[in-house]
Amino acid sequence: MRHNLSLDGHRFGLRPVVLEDAAAILALRLDPHLGRFLHATSAKLSDQEDWLRAYFERAGDYYFAIFDRRPDEVAGFVGIYDVDPVSGAAEWGRWLVVQGSLAAVESAQLIHRAAFDLLNLQALYSRTVAQNVRAVSFHRSMGAQLDGRLPGHVVLEGNARDSVQYRVDRHLWASLGPRLDTLARRIAEA
Repeated sequence: MRHNLSLDGHRFGLRPVVLEDAAAILALRLDPHLGRFLHATSAKLSDQEDWLRAYFERAGDYYFAIFDRRPDEVAGFVGIYDVDPVSGAAEWGRWLVVQGSLAAVESAQLIHRAAFDLLNLQALYSRTVAQNVRAVSFHRSMGAQLDGRLPGHVVLEGNARDSVQYRVDRHLWASLGPRLDTLARRIAEA
């Protein structure tokens, strides 16, 4: 969905994805290290551009570029989607961070700020392939609550894989947000 939501953090920020981001998104999705827990992706830039054009027309879907002000370049991408207007909950994902970037903590903090402060959501959840130990560990360490296991939730390379769902509601965010902000500030000062 075309939107104008932006957030600045200590070092990183979020801005709306634009069509010109297609090549950078594709490069991250095709990275063998980052892409091993993602659905198969066409290697054609035109297919990624078509996906973005369709995204621009989809309501309740907020896709962001993560930018690093030092050295002023894109550090990854993240989104909020499947917004449920009744419960006020949404999923966050499409989270890809350039290898070697320090953007993980601050981008997670910023996407939660976008959800709670800009979109006024009540809860934000993530669904992660259970074998993605690094991402699962990140959600656990940031203080998100394990909300359940989703058997066979995703099919990768023809195999059904379990996912785990982590959730942060508005009440929990009140205590997690300041802690993540402090950590993001420390990383930015490094």
